[in-house]
Amino acid sequence: MFDELKNSWKNQKANNLPGVNELLREVKQSRSKLSLKLLTGVVGLLFAIVVFVMIMYLIPFKYAMTQYSILAMGFCMFVAVVYLLYMRNQIPTVSDTSKDSKLYVQQWINYRKNVAAGSKRFMITYFLIIMVGMAIYLYEITEDNIVLMIVAYSSVFLWFAACWFILKPKWEKSTDQKVQAIIDNYQSIADQLKA
Repeated sequence: MFDELKNSWKNQKANNLPGVNELLREVKQSRSKLSLKLLTGVVGLLFAIVVFVMIMYLIPFKYAMTQYSILAMGFCMFVAVVYLLYMRNQIPTVSDTSKDSKLYVQQWINYRKNVAAGSKRFMITYFLIIMVGMAIYLYEITEDNIVLMIVAYSSVFLWFAACWFILKPKWEKSTDQKVQAIIDNYQSIADQLKA
């Protein structure tokens, strides 16, 4: 009697678990979404670089420093494109579930650590260069009108503050949650295959 109840309990628990194929599909889908998100960022930055190049060649500036600031911002965006493509290439590929699942989970954990570390170091440098470049660019554009200068600098400062304190934490949290979901799903697959 006790053995029948025990077997019934085990079977019920196994029936409620999602299947290996379903979890593997979720892992692949999450990986694809993460990759698409990074590629969208690359496309946006490439568009911004094109706009900066057009500004640099179409608008005659009085000061050479303004052109240097635009070049610095464009170069910074180019480095961001390279960084995003690097992070996209570092995303672990979905492997066969019968192979070493611990290694695959460890690859995702390492990816998660790299994203967190790179985000902190890279984003500080990126925002500082863009802010200084915008400040120099806006100085020449608004040097004759103090009210316009105050409005322009205030708007840019508020935008960067919103990006740093609101958008950046949301992006980091979203990315971290997606990576953690992939790790959890793949860990579930590994646990099911062990049983």
